[in-house]
Amino acid sequence: MMNSKYVPKRRFKEFELDDEWEQLKLGDYANILTGGTPNTSISSYWEPKEIPWMSSGEVNKRRLDKTDNMISNDGIRNSSARWVKKHSILIALAGQGKTRGMVAVNNIPLTTNQSVAAIEPDKTLNYEFVFQNLSKRYDELRLISSGDGSRGGLNKQIVSDISIACPNVNEQELIGNFLADFDSLITMNQHKLDKLKNLKKAYLSEMFPAEGERVPKRRFPGFEGEWEIKKLKELTEYRRGSFPQPYGKSEWYGGSGSMPFVQVVDVLSNLKLAETTKQQISKLAQNHSVFVPQGTVVITLQGSIGRVAITQYDSYVDRTLLIFEKFLFPTDIYYWALSIQQKFDIESKKAPGGTIKTITKEALSEFEIFLPTLDEQKQIGSFFQQLDKSISLQQQKLDKLNDLKKAYLNELFV
Repeated sequence: MMNSKYVPKRRFKEFELDDEWEQLKLGDYANILTGGTPNTSISSYWEPKEIPWMSSGEVNKRRLDKTDNMISNDGIRNSSARWVKKHSILIALAGQGKTRGMVAVNNIPLTTNQSVAAIEPDKTLNYEFVFQNLSKRYDELRLISSGDGSRGGLNKQIVSDISIACPNVNEQELIGNFLADFDSLITMNQHKLDKLKNLKKAYLSEMFPAEGERVPKRRFPGFEGEWEIKKLKELTEYRRGSFPQPYGKSEWYGGSGSMPFVQVVDVLSNLKLAETTKQQISKLAQNHSVFVPQGTVVITLQGSIGRVAITQYDSYVDRTLLIFEKFLFPTDIYYWALSIQQKFDIESKKAPGGTIKTITKEALSEFEIFLPTLDEQKQIGSFFQQLDKSISLQQQKLDKLNDLKKAYLNELFV
């Protein structure tokens, strides 16, 4: 046991007068073990499916009630896979992308592969307290795994040497349970958001005609007949944005009279721009760009191709975006934005790898767009505008809960 002592910024009332926290080394108060992978070429190690077996990627689930894969009793007998007790902390030693350093808790006994270390705490440590503590220290864990946070990996010894500031186990349990309840609230609100997004996806697939059709599967009462199909170039006048070169010249940005400058990064996936653009265009550069008033539909042509937004504020727009300046037929703006977004979703599915790598203004002009009557456009646009508003409000609620959780993590731990 080390001598350093600490006190958190926020403490539950019943423990305010208790002793200061003490630094403990995980390896002294927990059993640290790693797993293994049965030989994948021997089918009897994987069939019958008898024992839960997790890979490092599954730490992204955070709480495991089941695993993606199972192994057989022969598999565990003939490999270094080992049983891990229920309510252990599972840390990814390696893995793709951001996986390394992430932690999870298993709600069932299971086995793991060699890229996962299991921390089985003794009675000195509360598992939920340790889990929440290590979750908060993700960036730190990635840094100590390699020295620069980019390469390398964690190992059993590094995990054993991790120090954790701890109060008595009763206070640990209260903190752990409080944060676990908070996680449940976040999960519930995430499910609500997912449900709304899936509902929108289902409505979009039914309220726009399928490929080869000219009538949607679902329609508001009072509307009938086939929808017109016209090429995009027949429906609207459009142009690309612009910006003086080179991009890195400091005089093009900021200063008195600067305004929002919309680039690909500022176009979100919810038909909106970011609340604040990454860059502000200077008064000098504005003469070499394109002014776009609030309420204009724009679409990205480079990077994340096919993102659509209805601008919420006056701005200037970069050459990597297309601006719909004028409509040649009566058109509801929200319907138009949805139509363009739907068209790009369809084209993406046709593209290799499900991603449009490049698109020209000329190719875009040949896109075929469905055009119902203006009244039907307005009904569809209004319906999805309300649904998007519900999604946005739910997202805001979830963001606030996540921010509050981060604040509690910072204040409840040393």
